[in-house]
Amino acid sequence: MDYFDRQFDEIEAEQPGPCLELQRMSVKPAFQGKGVGTHCLRQALQEADDAGYFVILSTQKSVNVSFYERLGFLTVRESDFTPCGNGSGEAYHNWFMVRSPQLRPT
Repeated sequence: MDYFDRQFDEIEAEQPGPCLELQRMSVKPAFQGKGVGTHCLRQALQEADDAGYFVILSTQKSVNVSFYERLGFLTVRESDFTPCGNGSGEAYHNWFMVRSPQLRPT
């Protein structure tokens, strides 16, 4: 089990319901800042909400933290990770975030 698997497993165990992991999401630079990523992620989050799932993710970019916070994510853990064999010994800071299912008014 690797570093990220351990982090996700621990965070998932702390949640009071079933969880999904958002493992990758990227938008080509030419389309960034135009709402494309927000629109796509909101669609996926709506499906998670409808099914009652918590959503867990990690990011290594501080600028992404506020993006995810606007969508209802909260930072639940921060840690540094140094990959084996990267040569420089440089550590990467990680923010682990969780979003609780959002209930829609009926």
